[in-house]
Amino acid sequence: QGNVLSFMGIVVAVCQGTLIGWATSRFSETSIIKSSVVLLLLSFLAFTYISTPEALCAVIVPMMAGGTLLQNVNTAQLTKAVPSEDSGTIIAIDMAIGSGIGIFTPALGTFLFERGFSTIGFSCSATYCLLLLLLQLGVVHSKVH
Repeated sequence: QGNVLSFMGIVVAVCQGTLIGWATSRFSETSIIKSSVVLLLLSFLAFTYISTPEALCAVIVPMMAGGTLLQNVNTAQLTKAVPSEDSGTIIAIDMAIGSGIGIFTPALGTFLFERGFSTIGFSCSATYCLLLLLLQLGVVHSKVH
């Protein structure tokens, strides 16, 4: 649905223009990362129960907000983790990995969709639940040392 994709783009643009600055000026990067993961986890869990385009749009708002915050904070942390002369390289690697992921996710999405629409939401929720657990245990670090 083109309208849903357009709506997603608008939500991301609004988040980029308003939410990022507001959140980063008030909260630590660690808090933003953990909150974003929780927001994504809950959004994908809600995604499993949608049955109308309106419900999809309602779920898209927190999902895109969480994803936008997480992506921006992670990219900022990457640039802080390397010497300033290497920041362009690390951003390029980050974008390349994102593009690489974009190659495989349509096939993965199709595989999950064939097992039932709710499988997508449950599998994404489980992934974010695991990430949150790893963040809480300190196995995955959410701040630059």
